[in-house]
Amino acid sequence: MTNSKEIVLKSFRREETEYIPVGAFLGGSWPIINSGLTLESLIGDVPRTAKAFYEVNERINADILMVGVGSTALLIKALGGEIRFDNKGAPQIISELIKNEDDLSELSISKAINDPQVQWLRDVAREVLRLSEEKRLILASGRAPFTLATQLFGLEKFSKAIYKNPEMVQRILEFTTELSLTYFKFMIEEGNVHGAFIADPSASGDVISKKHFEKFVLTYLEKVVKGIKELQKPVMLHICGDITDRLSLIASTRIDSLSIDTKVDVAKAVEIIGDKISVAGNVDPVNVLEFGTVEDVISATSQCISKGTTKRGFILLPGCDLAGDVPEHNIKTFIDTAHRWNIK
Repeated sequence: MTNSKEIVLKSFRREETEYIPVGAFLGGSWPIINSGLTLESLIGDVPRTAKAFYEVNERINADILMVGVGSTALLIKALGGEIRFDNKGAPQIISELIKNEDDLSELSISKAINDPQVQWLRDVAREVLRLSEEKRLILASGRAPFTLATQLFGLEKFSKAIYKNPEMVQRILEFTTELSLTYFKFMIEEGNVHGAFIADPSASGDVISKKHFEKFVLTYLEKVVKGIKELQKPVMLHICGDITDRLSLIASTRIDSLSIDTKVDVAKAVEIIGDKISVAGNVDPVNVLEFGTVEDVISATSQCISKGTTKRGFILLPGCDLAGDVPEHNIKTFIDTAHRWNIK
């Protein structure tokens, strides 16, 4: 019998599948919060962290399992930045690491990757993989170059620099491209995960124009995707907000699957890119999954699947990551609805 991992990979290839594959978490804070733990308390404890991720995903029966929660903050901390751990959610970056161009020369990617907390992420991935016994698809979650750049320099300052100092912007993006790709290669080659889940929330249509997306996002994202694909591993990309106007550009990056926000119409996305890459999404994580009834979840999930399955390769995901307060019974209903869907 084909296992969950193979079902997802078949969807990436836009092949016919036995059921609709599902992932529940785009980041990974929910499993930690709902295990009664905090990320700060888990750092360095590989068995307990891996067990928390594995057991939650086994319980809800998700097909895709994300590892690497907090990776962005931990990488920035390893580079010399300041972060704050919260009881709920991933750590917060509380200061801008790059104040000017000269600061770039002080940053060491090699030092960051060899930081004990970053290596803990790899070790957790290895242990989750061992527990999973190759039954579920395990992806390393991390950030794309553009979003990393905004987190290192500050979104508002970086947005202004696009107009006032594009040369500096390009230098920062060259650095974050190397950082992003080095992290994903590290997780794939040493953590042995099956592929990459790249999040690029700052590249949203709500934040950056299509023109600037093509110049300052796409070029650098393609380099990261190319590097991962050279390892013969699949890539899933998530961008927040309305990205309808740039769907065809994203399809050219060679990613295997695009995870879309609730703001994007699934039917429109499938129409534009469904022959090129897999489409994943996009049930409302707040109004439906957090605050909706079981009936609301079934209704919204069914509508989403109906729109997404007009072409092969559809994967069910929330439109964005889940808050810690999302009820587990709603997540289970969301997943069960897809698994029971009658594929004709």
